[in-house]
Parts: sequence; structure tokens; C-alpha cells
Amino acid sequence: MSDYQLYHSLGQGDPNNDPRNQNASTQQPPNQFQPPIAPSPYQQPGANYSQQAQGQQYGNPQMRAPSPYGTPQGQGYFPPQGEQTQDGALAAQMGNMGLGEVATHGKKKKKDRHAYHTVEAPVGSSAAFNGIPQGGVPPSSFLNADPSAMPSPGGQFLNQLITPQMTQFPAPVNAPFNPANQVSQPEFASRMGAADPAFHANVQTSAQGRVDPDQIPSVPRSRDAISQYYLSNVYPTFEHHIPPPASVSFVAFDQGNSSPKFTRLTMNNIPSTSDALHSTGLPLGLLLQPLAPLQAGELEIPVLDFGETGPPRCHRCRAYINPFMVFRSGGNKFVCNMCNYANDVPPEYFCATTPQGARVDREQRPELMRGTVEFLVPKEYWSKEPVGLRWLFLIDVGQEAFNKGFLEAFCEGIMAALYGDDASSENRKIPEGSKVGFVTFDKDIHFYNMNPALDQAQMLIMPDIEDPFLPLSEGLFVDPYEAKSNITSLLSQLPALFSQIKNPEPALLPTLNAALAALEKTGGKIVCSLSALPTWGPGRLFLRDDGKQHGGDAEKKLFNTEHPGWRKAADKMVAAGVGVDFFLAAPGGGYLDIATIGHVSATTGGETFYYPNFVSPRDTEKLCQEIMHTVTRETGYQALMKVRCSNGLQVSSYHGNFLQHTFGADIEFGVVDADKAMGVMFSYDGKLDAKLDAHFQSALLYTTANGERRVRCSNVIASVSDNAKDCMKFVDQDAVYTLIAKEAASKMTSSSLKEIRGALTEKTVDILAGYRKNFSGSHPPGQLVLPENLKEFGMYILGLIKSRAFKGGQEPTDRRVHDMRMLKSMGALELSLYLYPRMIPIHNLQPEDGFPNPETGHLHMPPSIRCSFSRVEEGGVYLIDNGQNCYLWMHAQTSPNLIIDLFGEDKDSLKSLDPYSSSLPVLQTHLSAQVRNILEYIKTMRGSKALTIQLARQGLDGAEMALPKEKTALQDFTRISSSIFLHQPPATSLSTPSYDRPSAIIVCAWMDALPKHIAKYTDGYKVLYPSAQIIVITTTAIDLAFSTWSSNITRITPVLELFGTLPTETKLHLHASSNGVGYWVLRQRNLVEEVRNHLNDQRLFHKEAKRLYIFGEGDKVVEKGWVEEHADEAEEMGYFVQRENFGNSEHVAHLLVDEARYWAVVERVTGKLNHRLRIAFMFPSAPFASSVGWVYDVILKAFSLMVDIFFREIQVRGAWRFPTEGPVILVAAPHSNQFVDSIVLMKILRSLNRRISWLMAEKSFERPFVGTMARGIGAVPVSRAMDIAKPAEGTVCLPDSIKEPRLLEGNDTNFMNPSFKVGGSIYLPTINGESHKLDIAEIQGPSRIILRSAPVHVDAVYQLTAKRVVDGDQVMGTKFKVAPHVDQTQVYTAVFDKLQANGCIGIFPEGGSHDRTQLLPLKAGIAIMALGALAEGTKISVVPVGLTYFSAHKFRSRAVVEIGDPLLLLPSLVHDFKNGKKRDAVGKLMEAISEALASVTVSAPDFETLQLIHAARRLYLTKLPYYDSKIKISLSNATELNRRLVKGFLTYSHTSGITSLTAKLKKYTKSLEVLGLKDHQLLSTTPQHNHFPLFFLLPKLIYRLLKLSVLAALTLPGLFLFAPVFILTIRISRRKTAEALAASSVKIRGHDVMATWKILIAAALAPIFYTFYAILMVIFYRHGYLPRWIPEGIPTAMIVLWSWIVLPSITYAALLFGEQGMDLFKSLYPLALMLSPSSFHLIEKLRDERRGLVLDVREVINQYGAEIFPDCEDVEMWKGRGPRKLYASISPEADMEDLEDLNEFV
Repeated sequence: MSDYQLYHSLGQGDPNNDPRNQNASTQQPPNQFQPPIAPSPYQQPGANYSQQAQGQQYGNPQMRAPSPYGTPQGQGYFPPQGEQTQDGALAAQMGNMGLGEVATHGKKKKKDRHAYHTVEAPVGSSAAFNGIPQGGVPPSSFLNADPSAMPSPGGQFLNQLITPQMTQFPAPVNAPFNPANQVSQPEFASRMGAADPAFHANVQTSAQGRVDPDQIPSVPRSRDAISQYYLSNVYPTFEHHIPPPASVSFVAFDQGNSSPKFTRLTMNNIPSTSDALHSTGLPLGLLLQPLAPLQAGELEIPVLDFGETGPPRCHRCRAYINPFMVFRSGGNKFVCNMCNYANDVPPEYFCATTPQGARVDREQRPELMRGTVEFLVPKEYWSKEPVGLRWLFLIDVGQEAFNKGFLEAFCEGIMAALYGDDASSENRKIPEGSKVGFVTFDKDIHFYNMNPALDQAQMLIMPDIEDPFLPLSEGLFVDPYEAKSNITSLLSQLPALFSQIKNPEPALLPTLNAALAALEKTGGKIVCSLSALPTWGPGRLFLRDDGKQHGGDAEKKLFNTEHPGWRKAADKMVAAGVGVDFFLAAPGGGYLDIATIGHVSATTGGETFYYPNFVSPRDTEKLCQEIMHTVTRETGYQALMKVRCSNGLQVSSYHGNFLQHTFGADIEFGVVDADKAMGVMFSYDGKLDAKLDAHFQSALLYTTANGERRVRCSNVIASVSDNAKDCMKFVDQDAVYTLIAKEAASKMTSSSLKEIRGALTEKTVDILAGYRKNFSGSHPPGQLVLPENLKEFGMYILGLIKSRAFKGGQEPTDRRVHDMRMLKSMGALELSLYLYPRMIPIHNLQPEDGFPNPETGHLHMPPSIRCSFSRVEEGGVYLIDNGQNCYLWMHAQTSPNLIIDLFGEDKDSLKSLDPYSSSLPVLQTHLSAQVRNILEYIKTMRGSKALTIQLARQGLDGAEMALPKEKTALQDFTRISSSIFLHQPPATSLSTPSYDRPSAIIVCAWMDALPKHIAKYTDGYKVLYPSAQIIVITTTAIDLAFSTWSSNITRITPVLELFGTLPTETKLHLHASSNGVGYWVLRQRNLVEEVRNHLNDQRLFHKEAKRLYIFGEGDKVVEKGWVEEHADEAEEMGYFVQRENFGNSEHVAHLLVDEARYWAVVERVTGKLNHRLRIAFMFPSAPFASSVGWVYDVILKAFSLMVDIFFREIQVRGAWRFPTEGPVILVAAPHSNQFVDSIVLMKILRSLNRRISWLMAEKSFERPFVGTMARGIGAVPVSRAMDIAKPAEGTVCLPDSIKEPRLLEGNDTNFMNPSFKVGGSIYLPTINGESHKLDIAEIQGPSRIILRSAPVHVDAVYQLTAKRVVDGDQVMGTKFKVAPHVDQTQVYTAVFDKLQANGCIGIFPEGGSHDRTQLLPLKAGIAIMALGALAEGTKISVVPVGLTYFSAHKFRSRAVVEIGDPLLLLPSLVHDFKNGKKRDAVGKLMEAISEALASVTVSAPDFETLQLIHAARRLYLTKLPYYDSKIKISLSNATELNRRLVKGFLTYSHTSGITSLTAKLKKYTKSLEVLGLKDHQLLSTTPQHNHFPLFFLLPKLIYRLLKLSVLAALTLPGLFLFAPVFILTIRISRRKTAEALAASSVKIRGHDVMATWKILIAAALAPIFYTFYAILMVIFYRHGYLPRWIPEGIPTAMIVLWSWIVLPSITYAALLFGEQGMDLFKSLYPLALMLSPSSFHLIEKLRDERRGLVLDVREVINQYGAEIFPDCEDVEMWKGRGPRKLYASISPEADMEDLEDLNEFV
């Protein structure tokens, strides 16, 4: 149903009444009955408080003006005036005839299946309206009565509370329906009233193009504007497409479509295809709150009893009967609206139909008229006999509960919940049939027999908590009103009873298990209090969160429980129909492990109420109200829910707090209550028909609190459109962000918070960008285009990202987890306030605010304001309500009169207020009545959390910490004098000023400039030049009028003194605005002329000082012509001048017109200051000088040739990801091939036209050849402490590793020696391949050192505490080395200079090369360099690169280089780095770098595991079904497959499948080693050899021997020539490897240096030997030893040249022939084994074992692969993945054909 008018064929509910209708007109229906308004309960007779308050204002005396809404753009919330479409008028007229469908459409839709089939309705009454007259028809006679007149007695406003009836007009509701009885027409009164002018949310701009902040979309404005409409209009659920905002109070009239309070669709017009939905970026989902409370004036949910047969249901999909099912065949069949199946109507349900196809009794059938109904279900739906709800209160009576007053408060709350504030009242608070029971617990469990026959309750103690049982058969559960005396007596005496028995450790899990045993037969609800971490008995918990697991997998584990006992208890409770609500009070904000405890409540459908710092005087009232709400709200138990949808759609996921055993199964609840909401996401399994509607039905099977088993069905309908643009008009913003929030919360246990925040941001961008791109038409690039119904969506998502659950930084785990689970269960109303709170100013209330309108009776609410400090007025007082807490924020300058009016005569200052106040006193002041009435209204618009006041006095109360902090202008400046401010850059060695950037900036502000305006300029300079000092000089009109020359000089003296402290080469930048530069220097009569002359005075301003004139034609103070004239004069005098005209910008407003352009031109001109000419020599002596390009290329060419010879193949993945320009830091790992790693990467990057400067250990520069080459390629030397560590005298030990773990004592040492310095390091001897470092914090004497941190590694502690025998004596401790502190300032300076020149820096963050299978710990230097460069304003990219070698140390091996995506460097990291949070910023960036490197490297825990991974890969790539060959894949794909196998192995290594497979692989590889075979050699023979091995194998063996002989003959000449080089290379490289291994603490075999030495030695020896061969050739030629066919007279130079060409070519050819020969030689051994009878059967057995392993490996990979990698695919698909050769120069901008040829995208 793609036309909006289709929903409006029902008469009165025409489009004109829809506040958000896109096609509204202004014709209004005739007035209907409007009932009289009840007298105001707030007005005291005889007292006129409005007159009393006239002229009274608090704080800012400025009266509040109406908020301008601007001019219309598109359609607003309210109908525009003066329009009516012809179609709309026709629809209204035809609707009066009762022919809505025919009237609205000239063409009948397919199968009459639309939502608007109401043709059977009688004339003058719409069926969907159930009797309400249509527009244009006089009201029916029965409406002339006054059914809703319910006069309420007047009274004093001081004694009356505002009620929901004051805000929404009440109407009586009908009694529960019974299909057996006819239903009378309902009595319903609709409130009428004129709508406010249309709300226009377009963005207004000023003449200068700036966005007016008052015109951008506003959440408070949208809430307040629409709420006015629903004060006088009901919401007809069937006529209006878009429901009201969740935070708006409205009365819903159910017309067959369920009320938005129960169900909300994200899109009420659904795209017909998945692609169309994808173009919108929106989720397709349904928000369900099935037991949501009704508002006064709404009809009760009808309860229908169909007897033992149960309600009619579809036989195919089991959907329940609903208003959208169509009856056919004269009423004998009904067609299911979900699956289109035609069902037979049960005989007892049969009714004839009208000629139009409608049942005659339809209006008497609520299930055919109402969108939400309840069915009593027959016994076949019972899991156990339904009884009234059993409430079991578990009360913590431990020490903390008593000490904090929590026990007494909890008992008060229970009594208030059961009996109200007046314990003598007989009014029932819980339904008939419900019973209550009580259990207390500490280390023991105490049951109470509450039998009414007893005089008082009896306690039964259960000391055996290991296996608790139920000691009572009767008396545990009683009617609370029959046993009232026993209950009140017990709850009153509990605090005193346990005042002397103080057990600090509660046993919670045994108590829950005992409670489960008590409720197992009936089901029920547990309400449990807890005030300390349950550390006693089974299921005891420990302190898991020590505050150090910030980010990463460690923190994710804290978000969920890992205890099997708690998980098992939760599952059992759901199965038994039991749910838990927890009330948790953390002792002093301590840890409670809510992740584990709250898991029980979340799984069972309960709720956790958390008081992170419970204070009894302040929080008791809130606790009592929340217990009362928990007990009295509608609650069901033993619940099961199923959601059904139309064909073409399917449920893809559920989100909320419940239990779902498997995907697709029904969701189960132990309990479900009125505040619980869950989200359902849908996906497409076909295409929807745009001619039909889409239908959704939720069915909640549950037992009510009074013991009835029911199904609550809610039915929702949405139109379907082929045009996604139409769908964007009918989006429900509240449903969209609520479902996104629930989905994000459900991912907290599987994804990092950073990933979730990024995903939320990307989702928002996708939605808004998709709308702009696909649906909004053409707009200027800079214009903000938002969907009409998603204008506040970005603000809500921003609130979500900043919420406690997802925000960055340190946050207690309990707070995060609590908010995460709260998000999953919140309804739309509660979440709306949570993400964007109400903020109501109460210091400037109008006299009528907070009182009912005398004409309508509705409470007049003051408008809310934006939640921004820019809206806070000095002296202001604000109510801030986020749905969880309500703060009364009071400015430090709050008026004493206001405080007196709110809190009483004795309170006249903020300090005199009680900080623990939770409510306002009842005072007879106008303001007190206003605020209390407003609070009572707010109480009606909340979720499950009670409303109490919490004071937040500015600068006094801790509650203010919950609010954002105000940022003041120039807050980081030091005030030197009344008009001079100084900003010093952050003290860091990284902020080294650049030669071409200013070191000091002077900002001369214009006259009377405000600090907040000056800050716009200083903030920009701090970003551009973070290392510069900034001096601000202000001037006032008083300075101009009254200050003398001498006083002005005195005023600026601090600036002159500051200049004297600056170095002579300091570069100054003078920023003069308007007349600022003149007023602080001069005071003359002709001031302007004097200033103009002095600015061009060469004695003051040197000609080399560049200048920029910024002006605008709209400047009426300093006109454009004056500026240009002065610029021309300066240019004629030889100054460098640049002009920038900002068009019509006004005086000193150029920055505001185009900020980006302003700072770009400033930076461009500043960059031309004092450029420094640098000259680089070929081999400069300066260690940090850049290399000459051709020197770099020559060195690289030489080494590239050697690398190409050494490696058989090098493949590159993702070369296009590397930036081709701009500064880059390359981070490479693992560093497993020493200098070869650098050469390989240099070779690849040179193909991208990039040269790279490596950070290299300084000791490498000391080697003659290596140091020369390093300088030639521009490497930067880095000094490492481990390289300069020297052995020290004596030994060191830890005398007391327990009490003083940081104290290090020496034996025969002298720590006063200059070698020992604070900041230096001590290195212990290498043990288990690692040398541990200890940092020196303090030197206390020759033999005592205090370490920076205690040694924690077990090896280090053992070395320092173990005793050994020396000269017959036992000595504790070990020898050691000492290294001084290394200052890396020069290194950082060189790096920053290189990056500022758009260079590329390469670093191996592991610090040194190694041959381990895992990455070494990364050094933090890389993060410091990156953040330091960003802090200086250099926009850099950090690119991770992974290196994977296959036998890296062997000649002709293979390598894969994978280049990852550049890291996203968040501005927040730079901000933290610059503002004193360097450790946090560096830590976060290091975590990101580690994750990035892990994605491009293969890292196994040990060598044995890596070998198993390689074996598994070879088996996995075996061809089936003959197992005779392997699937050939590219080298890069082999690396990717290795990486995936490693990740899978590490993830599932604990499972039985992986353990079994590992044992089989080890056995198989061991068998191969015994036979001396490789895995691939088993494939060299085929299965047919089994029967006749000699016949098939002998010819093959002979052929290979002959071929090997030929290849050997071709290889011998080259082998002979290169043999000396080869032999010497092997010998020398092995010796160097042994040396490196001995000197290293991280190497295992030293293979990482072998390839480097082989290449270096070969590079040095090969030229020597080939020169020697050339000399021999000359000698042989001269003496005639060469063949005679060589002519005589050849010059010696030609012979030498010929030798240098031919002899290396012979060697290279021998290399190629030798490769083939070696491969052939390796294949001879398995052939020979097959010919041997003794080994033939062993090989056959091994081959059979291999076949079985191939199947096992594939089975395991198929089982676990898809869980980790969504793109896990069949093994055959690996053949087509990845490139075949290197295309390093291909970029994303290349042609698609090239990219397809490259086959780079997996």
C-alpha cells in the first residue's frame, strides 16, 4: 500500500488530523462533544497565585520568548493551512458512505488484502472507529451524552498531587470482552482543540551563511511541539502512519492496529526488496513492549474466553485470529494474513458475511476490531497449574546491609509495596490469589513461617548451604493481608534482630537455589537485596575487575559471567517460570560483579536496580518507590513469546533480556512485566508484493498475577512500496534508535567498545548519507540534508555513544554492565530520556507554568531547553531528568529568594541546603507549588525508576559529576595582568618547533572582545602550532578613552619582558584584529593614521616579515578600500603581501564565515616564513641527514638484485593500500630476517614511488659496511639501552620480595658509581631465552636501589631470590648489567622533520630481529612518534605491514608481504596526548597497532604449533576423491590460510575435536620423520601403483635419473664457479649466527640473521671471485690456453667485460637448473621406498592414515570455520583467491579490469 491516503478512508481520522502527515489539508471535521474540564486541584480557593507572582523573576530577569520555528521546508508535524487536495476531499466524502476502500482507489487492489477493508461498515460509522462518527457527519445521538464527566473535587494545590488525568482527558473503559456476549458501543470522548502552527525544522542561515543554532533540529522542541497536538487529539492507530514520539503523552485509540505503546515498527512503509531497504541504511525491526501500561482514557485490553477449543488459529503458520484476516466463501473460510492459507472456520465460530465479505458480527468481535487482545488459553497451553503469583523476598541481612541502612530501607520498601504508606489501609496492592514469602540470608539461609495462625513469624535456619533444601511445606507463602500482623512485625524487627549478628560475606547463589526449590512447582517472582560481593559458599565470587583490564578481550570477559553455577541457576529458573529482580547497593561504590549476579535477572526477564553509592537519608525514598513499583506493576510469569510476519520476511534476531536456546526458537521469560521491551529484527527471504500489506503479530503466552493463563496478541500492519523514497516518509525515529541501541548492547560481550562506537557512527553516516544520495534530490555540497522523521536521530545516537555503556575511557565494569543490560530491556520512552534528558529551567517560570489551564484542565508545562551549557544562565536552576535520576542543578550564583521559595525561610544559600534531600518541602509559595506539580507530572512519564530529587549544587555536590563539565574560554591561559594572557605549550620533548613555524604568537584582540570570541582564534592556533607560545592582549574602551601613553607602556611591559626571554632566532607571528594593534602601542589624536604609518615602518617591521590582509566587503568599520590601499603601499615598499577577500563578511567575522578557508590561508602564508635551505651530502657526517635520491636508488638496486636471487618468490598483498603521498609511518612485523626485511620492503615501496627511512639500532651504524649503507639510505640511528649495557661488579638480590618487593640490595656493589643513574636500567642474565630489565627509580646508597616497579616475572624473581654456593658460602642474588637512561630527543626530532617533509619512516616495533613464532612485545616508541607528529599538526598515516617467510634462512625460499589498511588515528587520542594523558593515549594506540599487526601476520604460540598448522594446511588442500594431488593456491593465499588456521586453533584448542586432531597430526608427522619423508612426497605416487609398483615406478625412476644427470651436467660449471663463494658464505654465516644467538636474549636458533649474512657475504665475495676469474681468463688468453677457435687480438678490456657477463650468466643458469634438479632429487627417495618390499606396506599404511586425516581436518574446519570467519568457504574456492604475481603499483583508482586481473580482493 504505497499511497499515504490509503490509511485515511475511515472518515474522521483523515490525513488532516495526523500531526506528521505529508499530505495534510486544513479542513476540520465538525465539532464533537467536548466534555467539561474538572476543577483544578492546584488552585486554592480565594488565593490567586498568578497575581501574587507577577513581576517575580529569579536569576536572569529576561523573560522567556517564544522559540522561532522558521519557515516551512517540506512538511512539518502539523497540517499546513489553506490546502486540501482533491483526492483527500473525495476520500472524506466516500468515507461517509462507508465505502472507504472503493472511495480511495479507483482500482481494486489484489485480493482485497489491504488494511483498510472496512466496506461492511454501516453508513455514518467507520468499523475501524468502532462507532466514532466520521468527518463531515453529525455526531451520533449516543455521543451527545456525557460519558466521561468525572468531576474531581477541588482542593488546595498544596495538598493535591497532579495526576495523569490532568494531562490526558480520561474516558471510561469497557469491561473485559467475552465472545459469547454482544458488546455495546464504546463510550469515548475525543478532546478537540486548535493545533498550533506547523513546526518547521529546517535549518536557517544568516546572511553570512552561518547556521543559526536556534534553527537546527532540536529534541526538546520536537517533543514540546507535538505534545501540544496530543493534548487535544487522540491517536487513532489505524489512520495515522507515524506514531507520536515515545516521550509524548498521548491517548491511543485502538482501531485494529496495535497501539505504539505495545508495538513500534522502524518503518511503517516497508520497501518491497532487500536492496531497497539496504539503500535506506535503516534496520527493519519491531519494538515490543507487550505489557506496557495503559494511560487514563484508553480502553482496557479485552480478555476473550473461547473455552476449551481456544482461539481460532491458522493451521499452517499458527497465527491467531486478528482484524486483518479475510473471510471468504460466505464466512466458511478465513484467509491468514501472514501466510495466505485458507482455513476452515470452526463451526462454533461461524457467522454469515455481508455482500462485501465482512462478518455480520464483526463489531461485536473485539478480536476482529482491536489490535491488541488477550485470549484465555485451554489446558493444553499449561505447563503447570496456574496459580496466583508467588512473591519471594530475599533480604540480605549481612554487615554491610545493616551498616549502610540498606536493610531497614529495604524492609520499609516492602511494607510500602504491600500496604502503602498507611500500614493500616485495607486496599490491596497486589491481585487476589497472590502470595508472599520471606527469606533472609548472610552466611546462612533463614526461612520464615508466616502462617496467620501463629502469633509471630517463626525462623528456620538452614546452615547447610552446600546442598540447601526447603524446610517448610506450609507457611512460607501466605496472603499478605491475612498475615499482615506477622509480616509487619517481622519487617520492623529485622534490622534490630541482625544488628548484633554481622556476617560480612553473604552466600547468594545457595540462597537463590533454595528460593528456586520453593518456587519450582508454582513459578513466581524473587525480589532480592544485596549489599556486598557474595564471597561465601558455592558460587562465591571474586574481585575480577581490578581496574587494569581497560579495552581488549580482558575487558570483554568482565561483561559476562564465566561461572557455570550462575548460568545453570538462571536456566533452571526460566524453565521453572521464576524471575528475579535484584536491588543492589554497592558498599562505597565497590565491586559487586553485576555481570555475574545480573546475569540471573537478565536471563529470567527480571531487572537489576543498582545504587552505586547508597546513602540511606538520600536514597531510602527512591528505593521504597522502586520496590513499590516492582510489586504493583503488571507482571506475568512462565512466559513464552513468538513473533510472526508476512511471507517474504523472516525473523533474523531478537534483542533483549530473555533466554533463547537456539536460533529460531521461541524466547522464554521467567517473568515479564510492564516495563520490559525487546527488539525483533527482520530480513527478507523473498520479495514483498507492493499491492499487499506487510503484517506482524506477536504472541506472548504467560500467566497473570491472579493466576490466569493467557496469550496477549499484538497485531501491526505496514504498507509496502516499490519506491524506497516513499518509505523514508514513514520512519519511526524512536523505534530505529531503540533497536540499534539494543543490538549494540547485545554485542558488548563479543566486540570491543571501540568497534561498537565505530559501528554506531558508521550506521548513522550510512543512514543520513544514503538519504542524501538516494532520496533527497540535488543540494549544495555544504547543506545539511536530513530525513523529515530522522532529524534528531544523530543526536540520539551521539547520546548513545556517550552513554555509560559505550563511552570511552575508564569506567567501572559494574556501571557499564548495568547500563548495557538496562539498554537491552528499556522501552522507547525510558530510552528516549536516557539518551537525551529533559532539562527544564525553573528560575524563570511563567506564572501559569505548573498549573492547569483553566479552560482545558491540562497542566501547563514549561518548555524544555537543549541539554547544553550554552543554554545555562548565570544564577539559573534546572531540573534535569534522564529517566533514571532527576537532578536539581543550581548555579553557584542562585538567587537567595529562589532558594527560600523552594526550601523554606531557614534556607537562604546553597550551603545551607541538606545535600541528602530527596524531595522538596511543601511550602505555600507559588514557585514551590509550580515545581512540585511539574515533578508530579514527570513521574507519569517514566519507566521503572522512581523520581526523587538529587541536589547538584555547582561546585558543592558529587552529583554534579554525573553532568558534563562547562568549558570556559581561555581556561588554559595564565593571566599575567588584567589584559594579558599567556598560553604555554605542553611540556614535552616531542613538541620541537619547526624551522618554518612560529615559536610565539601574539593575538591583539579588538576593542571589548569577549574571551569566548577570542578563544575561537587561540584554539585554532593551538591546533596549527601546538609547540608555540600564545600571548593574548585585550583592550577596552576605557583603555582608549582614559589611559595615557605611559600607562599603556606599563600595561604591555609583561609582554616586553617575555620577549627578552625568547631566543634570538624565535619566529614571531602577530595577529592584529581591527584596532587592537594600535591601541596597545599608541594613544594619539589621529590614531588610525598613526597606526597605518607605523605598520609600514621598516624600523618596526622588517621587509622579510610576510603579511596577510584579511578583509570583507561587508565590513563597515574597517572598509575594504582602506585595507587594499594600505596593502598596496606595503607592496610598493618591498613587503611580501597577500590579500584574502572574504566577500560580504562583517567586521572581525571572517573566521565565522568560512573557518576552513581562514586557517588554510593563515597556514599557507605562515609556511612561507624563513624557509631553511638544507644541503645533503652523499655520505653526510650528520647522523640524521636525509639521503640523496640517486644514492638510495643505487644501493637499493644492488641489494634488490641479491634479494631476487636469494628468494624464489616474493608476493605482495594489498600494495594499493599504501599511501602514495604524504607522511607515513610504516610498522612492520615480525622482524624475522634482520636487514633482509628492510630491503624487501624498500624494493616494494620503491615501486610505489616511495622512499623509506628506517629506524636502525645505533650499534649497526658502527659496522663499517652496514653503517655506510645505512647512511646512504637515510636511516635514523636509535640507541638502545640493551646495546650499551655493561657488566657491573657484584651481585643484586631481593632481600624481602613480599614486604619490600621494590628494594634491590647489592653485594660488593657501588651504586654511587656514575654508571648508575635514576632512570637507568639493570639487566639480569638471560634465562629461558629472555633477559629481564629493572628500572631504577631511586638510589639510596652504594648497596640499595629502589626500583620503579617490583619484578613480576617468575624467572626474574627466582634469579633475585635464589641462593647459590660461592666459595663455599651461600649467596642470594645474581650478576647483572647496568645501562644508563637513553635520551631519544634527537631521534624524535629527526623523525618529525622527516614526516613534516612528507617522508616515510619505517620501524620494526619489536625492537630487534628474532626467529620466534610469536611477535615480541611492541615498543611504545612508535605510538609516541605518531602522536607527537599529530600533536605538531602533521597529518600522518600509520600502515601495518606483515612479513611471512617460508624457511627464511634458506636459499631460494619464499616470502609474502601483506600491507594492511592505514590505522584510524582518532582526534581524541591526540587530544589526550596533548593534555596530560599521554600514557592512556599511547596505550590505546599501541593496542590498535597490535591488533592491526595481528591481522597481517601469522603468529603461533610455539614452533611445534606452527609445524602442525603447516601440516593441517597441506592436508586441507588435498584433492578429493582420489587424494592423489593437492590444490595449488598462491603463496599469499597460503599465508592467509595459515593465519586463519592459527586463529581457529588458538580459539578452539580446548575443545575435544581440536585436541583429538592435534594428537593425530603429531603421530602422522612423527611417522613421516621415521621414514625420512615429507608430506608432499607421499603424493608422488598414484593409487594404481599399489598392485604393480615395479611396473609403474621403475620406468619413472629411470626417467628421473636420466633427467637428473642432464641437469647435473648443466649445473656443474656454474656450481664450480660459485662453489668457493657458497662454501665461505655457509661457514661465515653460521659463525655469525652463533655469535648473534649468544648475544641475544630473544633468539631461539638465530635463523633471523643467517639470510642477512649470506647475502652480505655473497655480495662481498662474488665480485672478488669473478674479478679473479676475469684475470685468469686474460692470463689464459695471453698464454694460449683457450680454444683455438677464439680469434687473436681481442683487447684485454673486452675479455674482462666478456668474463663479467658470461661467467655470472653461467652461474645463474646453473642456479635455475639446480632448482629443478633438487626438486627431482628429492622425489627419488619415495620412489625407491615404494620399490622396496620392506617399506612398501609402511607407506601404504601411512597413505591410508593420511586419507583419514584429510577428512578429519576438513570436518573440523567446516565445523568451526564459519563461527570465526563469515566468508569461510569450500576448499576448492581457494584456487581462485588472490593474485598470481606482483602488481605493486596498482591503486584503488586503477581501472576495474586491472583490479579484476589482479584478483586482489578476496
